[in-house]
Amino acid sequence: MSRVLVVDTSVARAAGGRPGAGFPSPQCTEVLECIAEYHLVAMSKPLRLEWDKHATNYALNWLGEQIGRKRVRLGTPAWSGEVPLLEAAQSLGGNGPEEVQKDLHLVALAMVHDRRVVSNDLRLRTLLGRIQDPPNELRELMWASVIAGEALPWVKEGYPDRDMLRVGHKGD
Repeated sequence: MSRVLVVDTSVARAAGGRPGAGFPSPQCTEVLECIAEYHLVAMSKPLRLEWDKHATNYALNWLGEQIGRKRVRLGTPAWSGEVPLLEAAQSLGGNGPEEVQKDLHLVALAMVHDRRVVSNDLRLRTLLGRIQDPPNELRELMWASVIAGEALPWVKEGYPDRDMLRVGHKGD
């Protein structure tokens, strides 16, 4: 059975490039192609609004094809850890709590599915890992970066559990 992955808008914004073309990123394109072949994606209304605003034409066409193939789980399910996460995020100080709140929909969507995110945003992964006393299940969230070279091999292998990708891993 296929797992369900959340694809951050940062990947959709960079997909569609050709090798050697720089930005958009051919690595993001390759990750989307691999996901399309083997896996399902989750899409909430807030995430879809971000995609509609920021994604490349390539990524929007990709998403349309995945919806047509019934490979997208649509909906905005509630995660019981949202309020505890926002409260715990206050421990970050500065603008950290606001950054967590801005992408809370992404984290919540991943948490109610298979707790897996592909993104280019390593800052949020780092912030989530620095939260003092987060909801326990947040430490089960896997967050792979395309630009750091983590996502493609992980996606090809079917998103296995990898400690180095867990939020809060010592490498963050």
